[in-house]
Amino acid sequence: MDRDFRNPEDVARATAEQVRQSLAKILRRGVSGKSFCMRLKFEFSGGRAGPVLFIGNLNRAWRDYINANARALDMIVGTCSTGRGDTGRTQIRLQVERGRGVSDSTLASLNRVLREINAEAVFAAGDDAARPTSSAPSSRVVLPAPATKDADAQALSAGQPAAEAASGDDEPPDLEAEAQRLKELFAAFKAAPSVEKLEELMQLIAAWEEAAKDDPLMLISQESEFVEKLRKLLEAKGSQFVEQRSG
Repeated sequence: MDRDFRNPEDVARATAEQVRQSLAKILRRGVSGKSFCMRLKFEFSGGRAGPVLFIGNLNRAWRDYINANARALDMIVGTCSTGRGDTGRTQIRLQVERGRGVSDSTLASLNRVLREINAEAVFAAGDDAARPTSSAPSSRVVLPAPATKDADAQALSAGQPAAEAASGDDEPPDLEAEAQRLKELFAAFKAAPSVEKLEELMQLIAAWEEAAKDDPLMLISQESEFVEKLRKLLEAKGSQFVEQRSG
């Protein structure tokens, strides 16, 4: 659908019928592991509102839209695949990763529209009853596991890499928790900047961003936006922080 609509503004300028036909076209080709964003009350130009299921690349414009509407009770975001359902319609299996609009009534409202193009949506099996417990994905990456906030700060203050200071943990931390940890380590860096701390932060940021590439939903999260901003800030001014401190 991203060939027809590059961003939410393009969708808003279209008619509901044009959006349905674009969706029908991609469903005819088949979908496997594609990102989606669904809103029951998507606002079209002219004040109209109605259900929209967008399947395709969730670029920066879509990520901004999703983050701006993170508290909406009619929106879900995730990945989806298609197959043939028992009814003979094209079945869209929704793997919900984010959003507060997960409910049986949401699914029923969406399906009333999808039936017009001979399709139906279901929540993917094993999705914890399709009710995520947090608004962000639970992606995991092997990064140094935090012991405590104070321990990390002390380790950085001593110039010791956090990987050596952290206690061993066979269970890798998730990306959401690692983004929070980066905030804490950045605060420690600002309090006592050093070349060692700057290098350690940049290494952790690089590892976080590399791991996030495998999760399209994490790439549209607020955590990803924070890590990107932190990387750009440290690239531009990290050395200045150190020089000002040493001077």
